[in-house]
Amino acid sequence: MSNRYPVLMGTAALLIGIFLIAAGAGFADWQRSVFDEPAPNLINTVQYLGAIDDDGTGSLLSHPLAMAVDRDNEFIYVTDTGRNRVNVYTIEGNFLRYIEGSFNYPNALAVDNEGRLYVGEFRSNNIKVFDGKGILVDVWSGKKIGSPLSPLALDYAGERIYVANRTGEILVLDTKGKLQYKFGAPGNLKGLLSYPNGIAVWGDSIYVSDSGNGRLQVFDVNGEVLRVVSRQDLPVSVPRGIAVDKRGKIYLADTLGHRVLVLNEYYQIEMELGKNGLSGDKMNFPNDVEIIDNRMYVTDREHGRVLVYALPDNEG
Repeated sequence: MSNRYPVLMGTAALLIGIFLIAAGAGFADWQRSVFDEPAPNLINTVQYLGAIDDDGTGSLLSHPLAMAVDRDNEFIYVTDTGRNRVNVYTIEGNFLRYIEGSFNYPNALAVDNEGRLYVGEFRSNNIKVFDGKGILVDVWSGKKIGSPLSPLALDYAGERIYVANRTGEILVLDTKGKLQYKFGAPGNLKGLLSYPNGIAVWGDSIYVSDSGNGRLQVFDVNGEVLRVVSRQDLPVSVPRGIAVDKRGKIYLADTLGHRVLVLNEYYQIEMELGKNGLSGDKMNFPNDVEIIDNRMYVTDREHGRVLVYALPDNEG
């Protein structure tokens, strides 16, 4: 991957609330090259490379929320909630096109192994499915899947779509939209969830950002609680996007803390990124995190950009 990304300082009005979600899409080709290689800055061996964004006018990216990457790590999809579309970039940061699907605040994304794109719409209470060419092929409603649907976050693993639902449930669907099972319920006790705004499946574990309760919960694939990491153990305000790298390190967007935390296998903070900021990487409402090879991508919502960091070779 190239280390060349445009670095811009997009501005936007500050929106506060734990259930603000993602951005939308349809195809219109527009090639754009990346530029402006920033000087390297090291934060505990994590290097800030720059940002994928626009020219400062908000013409390409407004209020980015969710991200997803294809199986071959070639393309990254970013929801642009400000314009109700999904932007498509190369991993190197080149803007390729956008997907428009008459979205109503698209806020969650997943891509399966066949290249199908799943776009959750919080306000419309559905999930739209696009093929690899960006053509809408299906719409999943609560009626269709047989359970109330209001997606806050999505993930894909093992031919399953995992939905973190506003109801406080985790829905597990197959790639045809058939409900396989669900677990969780609204509340603040162990195993209960309040506005879960982040989900990541890694191995046999399901990591859920329990945003309304200000904590992280870990479940097994059957929905049994493995671990509850509360504010007493992990000082976060509103955890949202979450990713796990191949070594099991956890990357957690602490949205109202305006930072991303890197946690070890004991859920201890190893480093903090973005709060103080070096060379333009100060965050303002980071919402989602993706790990691609040895790169970390963060949607910096109120700055209208995606921050890119290089991880050490033994971290990604």
